[in-house]
Amino acid sequence: MTIGVCLVVAGITTIVFGWSYGVIIRGVMSGFLGLGCYILIGLGLGWLPAHYLQFDPHGITFGERGFSYLVRWENISGVAAGEINGNAVLLLQLDRPDAIEVTPLERKTRALKGLARNALLSGADVVVATTQYRMDLSLLTQAIERYVREPAARIELSQ
Repeated sequence: MTIGVCLVVAGITTIVFGWSYGVIIRGVMSGFLGLGCYILIGLGLGWLPAHYLQFDPHGITFGERGFSYLVRWENISGVAAGEINGNAVLLLQLDRPDAIEVTPLERKTRALKGLARNALLSGADVVVATTQYRMDLSLLTQAIERYVREPAARIELSQ
C-alpha cells in the first residue's frame, strides 16, 4: 500500500508542478500515477493479494487473497525452518489439515487444495515465506514452537 501511495503522490506532484519537464518525463509520471491508483484500488477491492499473519490465543491465522484460515495451536505437530529457492521459509506440519477453520466457509476447498499442494511440493502443510512479512525466520520459528509447547504462554496474545 505504501508503494501505491508513493506512486500516486509522485505522479500528481510531477503532473501538477512539472510542466517545465519534457513530455517523456510527464508521461512516465502519469504512468506511475496510473499504477499507483491501480495498486490502491486493487488492494481496496481485493483484486491484489494482501497476505497477513495474526497470532491469537487459540491459533494462528493466515490471510490469503479472498480468504483466511485459522490453524489451532493444538493442530500443529511440527515446526521447522527451511529454504525454498534461496528463500527462508517456515514449514508447519499439521495433525489434521482438514481441521483448519476457513473464512468464508465456501473457500475451504480452495484452502485445502493449497495445503495439499504445499505438502506435495515441500512436505509441509503450511509454508510461510518469512521475507514476505519482513520477519526473521528464527524468531518466528521460536515463537510458534513456544505457543505450541506452552499453552499458558498463549494468554499473552490476548493482550
